[in-house]
Amino acid sequence: MASSRRPGTNEDVKTFGDTGFGRDYTSLVTWEDATTIDCVTGTTSPVLECYRDATSYALPTSYWEINGANTSSSYFRIIRAASGARHGGSPGTGIKFIGSTGDHVPFLMVEPYASIYDIEVLLETNTTGEFMAIKLFGANTRAVACLVKITDVGTGYDVSGIKLGETSCVAVNCIAYECEHHGFTGKGIVYNCTSVGNGGAGFYPSTASMLGKNNIATGNSSYDYAATNWDTNSTHNLASDATAPEYGTYYDSKTVAYVDAGNDDYRITNDADVVEQGTSLAADGTFAFDDDIAFTTRPSGSAWDLGAFEYVAAEGPTLAQFWSRW
Repeated sequence: MASSRRPGTNEDVKTFGDTGFGRDYTSLVTWEDATTIDCVTGTTSPVLECYRDATSYALPTSYWEINGANTSSSYFRIIRAASGARHGGSPGTGIKFIGSTGDHVPFLMVEPYASIYDIEVLLETNTTGEFMAIKLFGANTRAVACLVKITDVGTGYDVSGIKLGETSCVAVNCIAYECEHHGFTGKGIVYNCTSVGNGGAGFYPSTASMLGKNNIATGNSSYDYAATNWDTNSTHNLASDATAPEYGTYYDSKTVAYVDAGNDDYRITNDADVVEQGTSLAADGTFAFDDDIAFTTRPSGSAWDLGAFEYVAAEGPTLAQFWSRW
């Protein structure tokens, strides 16, 4: 089996963080400029590993593209949270980027295979145009275990969390919540994602097919899933309304018991509607993987849980701890 966070071959890891912590870079733009190279001929995969030296970091203004490097399925650029700086699905606990008025698609992944892992993006904007936290625009670009939220006080027409621009783009184990419009939009592959409380649809395929498996969509204002443009191989998607794509196994009108939705904690509880209601994607022919947003390994050879989290039961006291109470 394989992790959803695909590593590059021969990774050249550089660090990102706040001034005074000895990191290689304190600017996303500077790293991107320095690593716009021929990765294939150089047989290297540039990686920017982000540390939580500060509570949050300001995003570059305007469009900021990961674009121009020569990449392949083996050699490609990655932005990811460092160990210890991963949010694990809980807002504010890991590496966090915040954008404000004027920011436009701060993570625009254009070159093939460009990848972003375990990053939180919060956008608070006043826009009149298209705007999203992460846009996967190039072939085979990937967003894994990303946590996104967008609020807008403007008149933007597509203020959505994650947009997929090609059928080969992949969003896995991601959470989009309280976005002004849609949680996930476009075309491509959305596996084990959670879309909650967005102002439009939870999942909104565009003019081409979206392939969705094991997703959760609840409490989205327009509807949880748009009715058209779903790949017929979609399966095991859950909705809180009656809009789950009617392919394979699907679940309509379900109420998901999150740990604490009021405080944006979208971990699942031991809820019969989501626990072991998914299908294993460990051998999926399109994008096989075996972990969740918090690096929990999903079970081998049995049904998976729906959404970004695999349920983990709280551990009770050990025998020694039990007797210590008496």
